[in-house]
Amino acid sequence: MILNRNRERLPQLYFEKMFSTVSSRSFTNISEPIDSKTYHNNVKKIQIETCGELYKKWKKTKRIYRNAPENGLKLIVEYADSGDKQRPTVLCIHGSPGSCQVFASLINYLSAKNFRVIAPNLPDYSLTEKFNFFRHTSDEKTEFLKDFLKAIDVNEIDLVVSHSSGVYPAVRLWHDQTTIKVKALALLNPAGHRRIRGMRPASFVDLSVHIYLNPIGRWIYRKIAHKLMPLAGVIVKSTPDNALLAATTMYHADIQKLAYYLNEIKEKQIPCLYVFSNNDKLIEEFIFLEMAELLGLKESEFNEFGENGNMVQKAISNSNVIVLRFNSAGHYAFIKYAHIVNEWIEALLHSICNGKQTFNK
Repeated sequence: MILNRNRERLPQLYFEKMFSTVSSRSFTNISEPIDSKTYHNNVKKIQIETCGELYKKWKKTKRIYRNAPENGLKLIVEYADSGDKQRPTVLCIHGSPGSCQVFASLINYLSAKNFRVIAPNLPDYSLTEKFNFFRHTSDEKTEFLKDFLKAIDVNEIDLVVSHSSGVYPAVRLWHDQTTIKVKALALLNPAGHRRIRGMRPASFVDLSVHIYLNPIGRWIYRKIAHKLMPLAGVIVKSTPDNALLAATTMYHADIQKLAYYLNEIKEKQIPCLYVFSNNDKLIEEFIFLEMAELLGLKESEFNEFGENGNMVQKAISNSNVIVLRFNSAGHYAFIKYAHIVNEWIEALLHSICNGKQTFNK
């Protein structure tokens, strides 16, 4: 099974539409608004086997996995890797749907600063449709990342950067620390510790997740979804596969556990960059504020950026967590204001390399 992407072009402003903007496409057809030579020159493929141990355990306790393959799933993973094993290493985890393509600007920027950046494509819904086992749970995605990193011989990550629902495997990977050591985190518009507006209405979204797992249900849904979703009040405008991949990911994410992990980041003083926008169409601002509180920050400690990306409030804080709040950046603040977010990520990396728990720019 090849995890590639078969996608239409993505103009810069298209990113503002959340899940509809990041659907599957191949790297050979990507047209970047920025110089993407570094990014494209470092796109690679590798074959891995994943989730074997997890499925062995689940075969005994979860009926839907009793026929799962003993050795897990054999996949060819497409990923970006900018290079030198001797450099400090960054792992980027995209949301669902999505691809490592969304990190092209960050990969180009950090590569030029002598950091190694690794960004794999997470499995999309075609994997679920083919094997009927991979349900996009946080457990499966975390195992996928561990097996992928093992395959490319990486056991230490200086910084994990995650966007949207990528936060769930990111914090699990950090918290686990058994096979992969993770030093710090950058959470970009994380998808939340409770149900977000993008997962409403709850009854319709949850039922759709279950229907879509059935081949007949998928066929019917693909025929009527473009009419059904607006009538149900679903705000995610996307293809059925991408909308249901987003919903399936969130449904199986154990989102309530995120509160525990965020509190652990605070208690253990883990260096962390937290970025969000007050006009995110998928995630309410009060949820972002609650997550900031779990990380130990109040609003007076935020770095604030206005509608043009100008800093309107400079935070004074000795916390291990730095917060960037944008007034008008949508769900992809790290793309709309890449020149700002990239520099703060670089500052975090330099502090990690110097053995510091706090950082600033």
